[in-house]
Amino acid sequence: MGFQPRPLNSNNEMANEFFKRMKLAQEEAKMALAKAKDDMTWCYDQRRIPAPEYKPGDRVYLDTSDIKTTRPSKKLSHRYLGPYTIERQVGPLAYKLCLPHSMSHLHPVFNAVKLRLAPPEPIPGWRAHPPPPPTLINNEEWFDVEDILDSRIFRRKLQYKVKWKSYGYKDASWEPVENVAHARDLVCEFYRRHPDAPKQIRRMLFVDPAVLQAMYSTRRTSGSHPLIPPASAGLRTSPAGLRAHPAGLLVPPPSDPGFAAHRCATSAAHYYTVFTRQGLLRLVLFGSPLASFV
Repeated sequence: MGFQPRPLNSNNEMANEFFKRMKLAQEEAKMALAKAKDDMTWCYDQRRIPAPEYKPGDRVYLDTSDIKTTRPSKKLSHRYLGPYTIERQVGPLAYKLCLPHSMSHLHPVFNAVKLRLAPPEPIPGWRAHPPPPPTLINNEEWFDVEDILDSRIFRRKLQYKVKWKSYGYKDASWEPVENVAHARDLVCEFYRRHPDAPKQIRRMLFVDPAVLQAMYSTRRTSGSHPLIPPASAGLRTSPAGLRAHPAGLLVPPPSDPGFAAHRCATSAAHYYTVFTRQGLLRLVLFGSPLASFV
């Protein structure tokens, strides 16, 4: 059954010419594609860096661009994880890593493009000891302060640059005053080394209730206001432990040489500007003697 196929040769001259023309065009297209491929390969190889070769035992960092982490923002995630040890080479550019148990959900084989060789150890066989865990106080983590490096006023609040114990200088962080309350000795030592560094500024208002009542109930008249002392009147009372100086400087007792205060009188009040080891303190007195100093 069936039939004998017709021979490819045809007596039709136009058909033979069309076949030859199409076959020649196909060959030219193949040659053009091959030449374009060779040109692109040559151009790429001009700036191509050969893939690094790793061997078992090398420590490498792993690129996290294709790894989903628990970080809240991809932008703030670590670009590399590790370093991890290469277990073996499974292909020309594929390597199997020794991953920790927390990354067991990942396939341990990665392309060489995703790996970056870790720098060599400064001392062969040396391993840095991990920092100690934080101390728990009332179920809160507290880290030990080793030194105070600097101070600044940030958004109208005082901050200290803290070097934490068992951590390097690169881990030093700016902390508010509340976070270094347990390191008062180190703060005092810092100000002894850097007396001109920014300090905490506090303002306290001392007003006698009777004077405050008079201030709101009495009409202010020139020369007769109860809060306006006469021009010749001086400061009636100094803070406890201070004695008046002719130049207006309130000199502290010898037991506290780091304490000084300056008095300034205005038309309605007397001001103390007090410099202590804890910072600068401004006291406002509205014509009322200050019985005690806190």
